[in-house]
Amino acid sequence: MSKINQNWVFGKGAGLNFYNANATNPPTPTSGYLINTFEGCASISDKNGHLLFYTDGVNVWDVNNVLRIPSLSPFIPALLGDPSSTQSAIIVPDPGNSNQYYIFTIDGSSQPVPPFNHINGGLLNIVSWVFTPLSSLITLPSTIGFSPAEKVIAVQHKNCKDFWVITILQTGTDGLISGSGVNNGQGTFRVFLVNSAGVQYVADTSMNIPVRDIGYLKGSPNGHLLALANHANKNVLVYPFDNATGIIDIVGLKKIALPTTKGVTRNAYGVEFSPNSTILYYGTLSKGTAHIFQVDLLPTVPISTLVGTIHNSGGRYAIGAFQLGVDRRIYFSKDAEKKLGAILNPDILGVGCTVTDNYITLPQGTMCYLGLPNMISNICEIPCD
Repeated sequence: MSKINQNWVFGKGAGLNFYNANATNPPTPTSGYLINTFEGCASISDKNGHLLFYTDGVNVWDVNNVLRIPSLSPFIPALLGDPSSTQSAIIVPDPGNSNQYYIFTIDGSSQPVPPFNHINGGLLNIVSWVFTPLSSLITLPSTIGFSPAEKVIAVQHKNCKDFWVITILQTGTDGLISGSGVNNGQGTFRVFLVNSAGVQYVADTSMNIPVRDIGYLKGSPNGHLLALANHANKNVLVYPFDNATGIIDIVGLKKIALPTTKGVTRNAYGVEFSPNSTILYYGTLSKGTAHIFQVDLLPTVPISTLVGTIHNSGGRYAIGAFQLGVDRRIYFSKDAEKKLGAILNPDILGVGCTVTDNYITLPQGTMCYLGLPNMISNICEIPCD
């Protein structure tokens, strides 16, 4: 079984190791990393579970905290990502070379760094530590009229070798010109295929709905669904996805409206699927008190059910990202705190899913912020190489 998601690195020098994590044992908190990111981050391990490297979308550090891809200058990062981007990076194994990994990055929409594109990054060899920019590997489609929506994910292909990389663009360029950020704009899915031949652009698919840069995009563990916390329309969008063809079913969209309950902020940010892919969880982006909702995806019209209320006096927001661990628990970040919350039984409907406010205490000198590592959600049960 591939264990590439076994080590997490996030926030301010924080980490989790899932080596001994199971139904009764939580993961082991780790520390000593050089990362310091408010939102986006990614880390990856080899197939045996040994940490290889981690990134904030700007820099890359190896397991020994050696800076392998530094910024070209304080204003021009080599990876062209942004730690303030919701999902600043995703790391994808090269199906053609087990010593190489693609790092796909997304810039922040509020302050993009030239040269601007909808997706950046490149190919990193972990033996020579040579980095080849994405612009040298593929001719990317035009981004005229688009801006980044701060989201990028990878879904493993049905063949258990290749990968789909999916990002979202939005119409409008206000953020590029004024630096004030892009508000709501019509969304477009952009899909790439990563296989032994390299990276290929596949297609653009219009979403026919406004989206915004705030909020996570996630793939389901079975590889057949995509979920988007859509700040623009105060809802969560769930799309069928064919991981054999890379086709996103726009017609099959399920819109999950955020409840109008008094005292509940109607803005979703973190979102994650249960291990069995039939239940969705999302959290509100709010100060002081946040709410966690559960959605049964099997009914034709899904309904949100409140399963947790979280209090946090430490940060700008109460909670942030949701991320499924290899132990089949869902973890959520608590902004500017030394705690992580968890959903202990996410495959169970109702309060039996067990939302726990303070499940993990991070080591001294570390801190959790909004982001947790962006990871491939449906790694096959066999090694990819």
